[in-house]
Amino acid sequence: MDSITGRVKEIISNRLQAIAKEIKHLTSVPNDAQHLRVEIDHVKGIVDHINSRLSWKGRQPLAVVSLWVSTQEQIVQSAEEVFLQHVENKHRRLCCCCPHCFLVKRSCRKIRNALAEIDELLKMKDSDFPKNGDLEEPPETLMPPVGKELVGAFVQEKLSELETWVLEDDSVRVVGVYGMPGLGKTSLLKQINNNVKVINFFKLVIWVTVSGESDVSALQKRIFETIELPWRSNLSIDEAAGVLLSVFKERRLLLILDDVRRSIDVSNLGISVSDNTTKVVLTSRDKVVCSSMRADKMIAMKHLTEEEGWELFCRGAFVAGEDQNMDSEIEQLARSVAKECKGHPLAIKTLARTTPQLHSTAQSAWENILKELKEIEPQFHRIHEEILSELFKPLKHSYDALETDELRLCFLYLAAYREHEEIDADQLIQLWLAEGLVKSRFEGRYVFLKILADRCLVDIEVKEENGHDIWKVKIHDLLRDMAVHIAEIDQKSLFRAGQSLKEFPHSLFANPQWVRISLSHKRISFLPDKFVCRKLVTLLLNSNTIEEVPEGFLDKLDMLMVLDLSNTPIKFLPKSIYLLNNLRYLQLSNTQIRFKVLPCGLDNLKSLKQIKGYKEWWNEISWEDEVMKNHLYVKYVEIVQIHDNCHV
Repeated sequence: MDSITGRVKEIISNRLQAIAKEIKHLTSVPNDAQHLRVEIDHVKGIVDHINSRLSWKGRQPLAVVSLWVSTQEQIVQSAEEVFLQHVENKHRRLCCCCPHCFLVKRSCRKIRNALAEIDELLKMKDSDFPKNGDLEEPPETLMPPVGKELVGAFVQEKLSELETWVLEDDSVRVVGVYGMPGLGKTSLLKQINNNVKVINFFKLVIWVTVSGESDVSALQKRIFETIELPWRSNLSIDEAAGVLLSVFKERRLLLILDDVRRSIDVSNLGISVSDNTTKVVLTSRDKVVCSSMRADKMIAMKHLTEEEGWELFCRGAFVAGEDQNMDSEIEQLARSVAKECKGHPLAIKTLARTTPQLHSTAQSAWENILKELKEIEPQFHRIHEEILSELFKPLKHSYDALETDELRLCFLYLAAYREHEEIDADQLIQLWLAEGLVKSRFEGRYVFLKILADRCLVDIEVKEENGHDIWKVKIHDLLRDMAVHIAEIDQKSLFRAGQSLKEFPHSLFANPQWVRISLSHKRISFLPDKFVCRKLVTLLLNSNTIEEVPEGFLDKLDMLMVLDLSNTPIKFLPKSIYLLNNLRYLQLSNTQIRFKVLPCGLDNLKSLKQIKGYKEWWNEISWEDEVMKNHLYVKYVEIVQIHDNCHV
């Protein structure tokens, strides 16, 4: 009997130990899940770091790095699914035999398996990656920057004169540089802006791109931002001028005003040119503007000579260090192609980058290029101000030479932004992603933007903001003007960013076939109650004074994928927004929208990939359903966080 009792006690003891072990495992699940969350974010951070190490010039990852990045995608995706399953199960009761407990047990095993896979992934990285920290292949031979050094005896002479006037001649307070677009006015001023002697001589060198802006307060705000002074919206023009006068007092100042369209009295800005410590250099298309701003000296930019144009063309067409010997017949054809640019530096640079290699291309290829250039119809382009059809032809050919429809449309998207705007590359690529033009941010940066930069169709500058390196993309105003027109004619895209409109354009009602509309950075206060545009894919209304989106405004926008309402005083979203089944990208940053409860229709937006501006209201929501909160957090917020924190 005693032996039986002892045996029963042993069985019970073993069972209790097993149950205790199970309970221990079950109670440890939250910690394991939190550890999994941390490890997932750790891997994502490593991938982001790898991407940030690849230069914008197109550096490719080492094969072992590429394999690791590819491997982690599946592992991280699986781990994310495990974590989400845990979130859905974590409030179920703990019991060692019920079905709910079975789900928790299975979740526990999956979490530990996921942790083991990530651990192996990290070990693979530590063992396979080079110990010297190199992650990328040696740089490929890239096309050199074109036009960083000015070409031509005339330009070199004027650059020397300009430097003398700025640094040595006290009688010269204002210098004006004028000429039609594309002749190199801005390039000339960049040489002064980056001149070491100039930087050392002046305490402050301030560059302001004016373009069509004539509002004194807006220009003052730009100067405040440039010298990192806090700006108050209630600051009057006289008050702002007083602040700037006191800041610049007895400090050597060089103010560079690029692309001035109308005369500006710089004294209204807070700049005193009567002060011997201050000088102003400006560019304009119009000599009259330079005269009215009392320029002491003026430079009239000229076209390049035929030989100077050929020199610049060769700089763009040849790889640095490449043998420039070529067949005489091919050279003659290439020279004829260069002549089509009529001595315009911008046209020469872009065309040179789209032509085949000079020394190794069949004669027929050059004959075709010459034929295509001559066949481009000048009337395709609306002749605007001083923009001539002779300049449009080579620029249009450079656009046509882009290899794919997606790449051409990505270029046209730049016209959705204001003239001379420094475009945040991440924001631009998010629009490309939303329309499916690129497959990833990596492709957007290191393939598409690289090609556009190599072709001299865009300029890319890396600037530091809040401790991060931010890519800024700029497009020449002539190229933008061309893109606006092509987008309107070929792509049914109406890009009117930055124009001084106060009302929603009635002309939009006359054409319900628009595919893309940009009306950003205007003064539009009201939207129409009804707007029928069933093919519309992208609508950019950011940076307006819109306070309300009428309920019926979005009713007939069935195909809408991108909606940007950022930087507006909008307080509420209409319920009709939750009927936009194709919406992928919703930008709500810097609005007055505050959700106290989660809109019931948000989860109906099955195609939605990104919500921007979520940080301003996410934590203010009263969450009744914790599972739904975590589900939406993973679905929307974490994706957005990756993009918000992913600066290269």
